[in-house]
Amino acid sequence: MPFFWMLVPLLQVLFAIHAYKRGNTFWMCLIIFFPGVGVLIYLFAEFLPSLRNDQTVQTISTSIGKRMLPDRAIQRLRDEVALNNSVNNRITLADALLQNNQVEEAINLYESCLTGVYKDDPEMLLKITQAYFIKNDHTETQKKCRQLREQHPEFRPTEITRLVALSHEAAGDFEKAIPEYESILKISTGEEIRCRYAQVLKRTGKIPEALHQFETILQNIRVSPAYYKSSERQWSAVAKSEIRQLQNGTSN
Repeated sequence: MPFFWMLVPLLQVLFAIHAYKRGNTFWMCLIIFFPGVGVLIYLFAEFLPSLRNDQTVQTISTSIGKRMLPDRAIQRLRDEVALNNSVNNRITLADALLQNNQVEEAINLYESCLTGVYKDDPEMLLKITQAYFIKNDHTETQKKCRQLREQHPEFRPTEITRLVALSHEAAGDFEKAIPEYESILKISTGEEIRCRYAQVLKRTGKIPEALHQFETILQNIRVSPAYYKSSERQWSAVAKSEIRQLQNGTSN
């Protein structure tokens, strides 16, 4: 794998930023002090799974549909399930179906996996929750998030709270989204959540508070290292646009 080892320094920086934004110091140390092994482990354990999660957690259904799998790939996975109806095979097929926006079938497959050792598996419950979010079933999304919080309070609390906040926002329950976003801001880094929080404040008529949050985004980025400026460039642009609109007395 000579090409991979040539990429290790670049991947090390990329993954360290990724881990930093998620507030995970353990992974940052692993990547920094054990670059080769750390990069490999992080790639498969955190980065690749997070691509699906991040797509789910942003405006999700359109993002997931950008890279559709060919029908023959889906059929091959169906054949594998028909040959060996294991939980792992069903999960792989469900993941592929979700990527292809076949959400209902993906949900049914995920739920069929909630048996045996997977009966209360938090990873499986999270997959189901994300699928319901993609389906725009916010009632079920909130129900599953409550289940995760009650049964697995230590499991990815920031990610669950983020999903709760986004679900409330997508459903138009802005007042319910606000405290969820506020709780994330107490423990998470990165400007996306602050930006989404500010946009919800604006939608609820809290203009001075929204303006303060947008200005905080620009201040945070202005005093940060170059890599952070680069990684948060999208939210800097959004904040600048929102500030201009608010100062001109307009809104989206």
